[in-house]
Amino acid sequence: MHESEYITENDIFNYVFFRYLLKQEKIHSIEQNSMYVENVEFYTNLKKRFIRDIPQEIKKRISDKIAQYRPINKVLLTLIKEESVKKKKDFLVLAADSPKEEPRISSRTFVNEENGYLIKLINLRNSERIFVFSAFEKVLRNYKIILHPSGKSFFQSDNSIPLEIDYKIEVDNIELEFE
Repeated sequence: MHESEYITENDIFNYVFFRYLLKQEKIHSIEQNSMYVENVEFYTNLKKRFIRDIPQEIKKRISDKIAQYRPINKVLLTLIKEESVKKKKDFLVLAADSPKEEPRISSRTFVNEENGYLIKLINLRNSERIFVFSAFEKVLRNYKIILHPSGKSFFQSDNSIPLEIDYKIEVDNIELEFE
C-alpha cells in the first residue's frame, strides 16, 4: 500500500457518509482490503439508524414548534462498543527469544444517535486520540469536548484532525458543547 493510500478512521467514516470527499485510490483500498469490512459495516449500520423516515405526524409537530426552536448546545455521547485491535508482529521471534510486551491499542465508540454524533476514542500506550464525527455535517466548528467523570474539557476549532491527549484518562461518557 502506498503512503497516499494509508487509511484512517476518518477515511472509513467518510467512505460511508461522505464518499465524495475521498480520493479514488482510498475508496479502492477500502473496498479491496478485508481488514476494513467490520468498520465499514459498523458505520453503515450506524448510518441506517441515523437516517430513518420520520412519520408525517412528527414532522407536523416539529414544524408547529419551529418558533420555539433553540439550537442544541450540549450533547451527551454514551459508550456503545468496546473493541481491541491487535497488531501483527512485524518481526521474527526465535525460540530462544524472550517475549516482549507489545503496546496495546484499543478503541471505544461513543454515540448520540438522536443528534447524529459519533466519537472514536483511540487508547494508545500512553496517550489518547479523540476523533469526532457528525452524520449530518461535514465539519464541526468551535466546540468543547468534555470527558466524564473527570470533567476535563478541551476546545477544538474544528473536527478535521483528532484531539491528541498526551496522557491516559478515564472516560465513561463524552459531552460535546457547541458555542
